[in-house]
Order: sequence, then structure tokens, then C-alpha cells
Amino acid sequence: MSQLSNLTTLYLGGNQLTKISESISQLSNLTTLYLGENQLTKIPQSISQLSNLTRLYLDNNQLTKIPESISQLYNLDSLNLKNNQLTTIPESVCQLSSLKELYLNSNQLTKIPESSCQLSNLTRLDLYRNQLTKIPESSCQLSSLKELNLRNNPLKSPPREIAEKGIKAIEEYFQRQIFLEEVEIEQKTSASNRSNISLKRAKKLIEFLINYSQTNDEGSKLSTEWIERNSDRPQLEITTNLRELACLLNPEISSKNSNEANRQKNQIRDTINRLKELEIVTENSGASNKSKGIRSLIFSLWHSQKKEENLEQLELVWKNRIVKSKNKTKMN
Repeated sequence: MSQLSNLTTLYLGGNQLTKISESISQLSNLTTLYLGENQLTKIPQSISQLSNLTRLYLDNNQLTKIPESISQLYNLDSLNLKNNQLTTIPESVCQLSSLKELYLNSNQLTKIPESSCQLSNLTRLDLYRNQLTKIPESSCQLSSLKELNLRNNPLKSPPREIAEKGIKAIEEYFQRQIFLEEVEIEQKTSASNRSNISLKRAKKLIEFLINYSQTNDEGSKLSTEWIERNSDRPQLEITTNLRELACLLNPEISSKNSNEANRQKNQIRDTINRLKELEIVTENSGASNKSKGIRSLIFSLWHSQKKEENLEQLELVWKNRIVKSKNKTKMN
């Protein structure tokens, strides 16, 4: 092997190979390795030393697992594992951050690990003909993905007819599920409690924005600016993405694309809609920005520095609106 150290492409496909020698690690300049269409049941750990490898073909073998050391192939951009006997996507594969193409069709996969979301550069993922019943919500974080094949899987969540439409349809499905879960929770909560919870959220949001306006981190996704700061009704204009705002408001959220981030974003959206009804918030978002998820909102407050006064006035307006609503209902 050492005599072939300058070799860049090695094709050993279509043989009856049952084993690959550990000495393959001596082919240090190898960029393409084809081991498909053999009888391999395992891959040597030393394959991890092929640091220049960009394309690895292991399709049409008898593999039941992949060595953890494969995660060290940092330059690998294409991995073909189709037609093997894998039951799960190895964690080691999920660590291949440069990977663009991953073929796992015709295996025995029963689940996709949450860690698959780490494959941020993946553009093509083939999972055709496996035993998948569920796609994790984290798969929606594969922002570079253009081709996703989920055909011939007994999918239940999301349903097969949705999953086969691609990652966009899957993302919309999960968003709908979050909404339905929130509606169910809301329905189980009394009207009085719902109002109190909504008021607390509105207070928390306004208090946060006033505090933030005093620091206004220029590198942040949230910008704030006071308008007519010394008037009777000073206005605080903010420009932000609601998901980014949710993460700033709730620093315990680990990822802006997580399930919890989506929940908090929806809660902020509902809070803003309620404040619009009270004429405390008006929107000044252009169509172009709004299509990108960027919102420009103006909060008409009562004081630019005294938080307590703003929160007291907000509560008065909020409760007065509830009283008026009840009286109107009685009259009808």
C-alpha cells in the first residue's frame, strides 16, 4: 500500500471482497474510494486517516454499522451507504459537517437521530425504501437541503403524503402541529386565566423592550428607537424577526430553530395582535421585509424610562377593555 501513497482514486467495486485491510490508511492522498458492490460486513477504523477523502462509496454491501471514526473525515462531501443493512443513521455520520450528499436508501432504518440537524451543508438526502415511521422536527433545520427522498416508508408523522412533498411541506406540518397543541392548551384554560396569562406576557414583552432600548446592542437582530421620547405618549419603534425576539426574551432557548423557539414566537405574535387591538401597537412593516419575517412595530407607551408606570397603564387599558367587552356581550 505504501507504494501507492500518491493514488487519488481507488475503485474496488464489483468484487467479492469481505474485508478491507487496515493498511488502507497508507493511501493518504486518496480523494475517491469506491468499495461498492462487495460483501463487506464492516469497515476498518483506519479509514478515518484518509483525511483528503471527499467521496466514499460503500453501497451494495452487508454493513450493519459504520465505525465511529468516520466522523474524522472532515472533507467528505458525498457518502453512499445505500443497499446495506443499517437500522439507524450513525451519530458519527451526523458529525460530517461538510457532507453534501448522503444516500441511505434501501436499508432497514427505523429512525433518524435528532443530531442529523448538524448536517448543515447537506443538499441531497435519499432515504427511499426504509422502515421510517417518524421524521424528527429537527430535520427542518437542514437549511441547505434541496432534494429529500422519503418514498416507500411507512411514515405516520408527518403522514407519507406530506413527507413526500419535501422539507418545506414537513416544516409547515410541524408548525401546524404546534399551533394545534397551543389551541388545545388554550381551550383547557379558563377565559379569566387566559387573559391573565396574556397580560403577563404583554408586560414581560414591554418591560424587556424598554430595558433593551437603553442598551440597544448594534450587533443584535433587534433594533429599537424612541420617537417623541418626551411626549405624553412616547413611541418605541422596534425592527426584528419574531423568532430572534423570542430567543432574546427567553435566553434559556437553546436553538432559534427549536420547537420551544417556535412556541415562544407564536406567543409573541399573539401578544402583539392583542396589543394592536388595544391600539398600543401599530405595524409599519413593508411587504418585502414582512415576507422575510422582519417586522417593524411601534409601541405607544406612557413613559420612556419609568417601567412601572407603563406596566400599570397597560394593565388599566387591558382590564378596561375586558369590562367593555363583557358589557357589550350583556347588551347583545
